[in-house]
This record gives sequence, C-alpha cells and structure tokens, in this order.
Amino acid sequence: NDATACFNSYGYGRRYSYEYTEEIRFDNGFKFPFMGMEYSTAFVNSRGYVTFEEPDSSEPDSLDTHFEVPRVSVLYADLDFSDESIASWRQLDDRVVITYQRVDESDFQLALLADGSITFSYVKVSYEGAKIIGISGGAGLVQMFTDGYDLQYSTLSFSGPDYTPCATYGVDSWPVDPLGGAILPFRYSYEYNEEIRFEGGFKFPFMGVDYTTAYVNYKGFITFDEPSDEIWPTVRSHYMIPRLSALYSSLSLDEKATLITWKQLSDRAVITYEGLSGSSFQ
Repeated sequence: NDATACFNSYGYGRRYSYEYTEEIRFDNGFKFPFMGMEYSTAFVNSRGYVTFEEPDSSEPDSLDTHFEVPRVSVLYADLDFSDESIASWRQLDDRVVITYQRVDESDFQLALLADGSITFSYVKVSYEGAKIIGISGGAGLVQMFTDGYDLQYSTLSFSGPDYTPCATYGVDSWPVDPLGGAILPFRYSYEYNEEIRFEGGFKFPFMGVDYTTAYVNYKGFITFDEPSDEIWPTVRSHYMIPRLSALYSSLSLDEKATLITWKQLSDRAVITYEGLSGSSFQ
C-alpha cells in the first residue's frame, strides 16, 4: 500500500511518462525542514537527487549545477534507467524514504527526517562516471563573485537561511575599524591556525549549530568544528567541513607587512587580514 513510482528506459516517473522528475506530496501534515523552510512536497529526479521549490532536470556537469537550487543529492549522476530499474518512495511516521533499485547496477536510498536530518544509504554503487553527493541551499557557488570579478572596494554579505550572497560596491574603508583588536601571532608561531574564543556569551549560529569558538587560518578562511590544514584552495577542500572563506587562496605571510587581528563587538566578531600577498580584507 506504499506510494510507489516505477521507472523504465523511457524516463523517470509513471511508466512511459517521458519525465525525469516526479512530484511527491507528503501526507498527514508531515513537513521536512530544510535551510529555513518547511516542505510538504518534493521533486524526485531520476538522476539521483531531490529538489523542493521546483522540479529540476539539470545534467550533473559541475558543482555549480548542484548548488543552483535547494537540492539533496544522494547520487547525482548521469544515471540510466533500464526496464529493470525501480524508484519508490515511502512515508513513515518520522521520515520520507526514497529508494533507487537496479539503476545503472546501483542500489541506494535517501531519507528525509521530520527533524531536518538527512541520511544516505548505499547497498551497491557500480556507476563509474562522475557523481556528486551532498546538499545545497540553492545560493550557488560563491566563486561566481571571484571569477572575473574585481573584489577590491566591495563587501559581500550572506544572509540566512540559505546564505544568499549580496555585493556592495564602492567600499572605501573598513566596515569595522580593526584598531584595538587582538593580534594573532601568525608571523611568529609557524602555525596555520589560531583559535579564538568568543566572550560574554556571544554565539555565532551557523548551519544549525551555535559556535563559541572559531579557528582562523592565515590562508583566508575560518572553520568551527576543528582547525583545518587544507591550505591548497580547491572547491572540494572548501566544502569538506563547515568553513567561511573570505579569500581562500595561497596567501603568503610577510614578516613586516602582515597583521591579522580579531575584535569582538556586541553583535559580531570581526577578523581582519592585512598585508598578505599584497591583499587586505575583513
């Protein structure tokens, strides 16, 4: 009696539908909280992912595509449905489960839980082509601001719940004066990271967790759960752990020019980088 959608070589959805995407509607008031929204419907795609706000049939050609819309990718790939392939969905009391069977000789499942948790399970993965696994809030890859974009005299801000980036131009001074901030001893410590601890009960809420500490890396980023020694900037390394990258790049310290400080105000903590590879940013 479970709701089931069957698939074959003609596409995803009802048999012979020629569709890549099928809409599923949750019953009995079930809602899935995701990136600050609560969803009562989802769009299941034959390429191994689920979207929420609208159906999407994009081919898995890059990480840019994955991050274009709110998406949960259990095995986002150019999968081929055969006559034996089946995709089904089932709603339980506390979760919605979507199962892919015999899809490109692979069997896998994703579960959307009522508390916002997500689980991916794999019984068999024989697909050997490129694949993307992960979640997207739909804000896009922020590298769109840096590829051919002049960062000088600009401010980028990111607002929840999906951290959509916005740019402000013509900035000719520091938003927060770094004078009086605590100096981080990168020039002398030979360490990539320095831990900072917020005071006065200050907490920074990020991706569902309230943080009272952060790890500042002189390569232009901060992390939260643990320090990171991923000093060579790639998109893959950026997304491996919770990270804020102001200018994640192969920056070099200068014994005379470099000064990295942090300063806590009543409503924010500010990290300022000065004199790294000729760049200064906050």
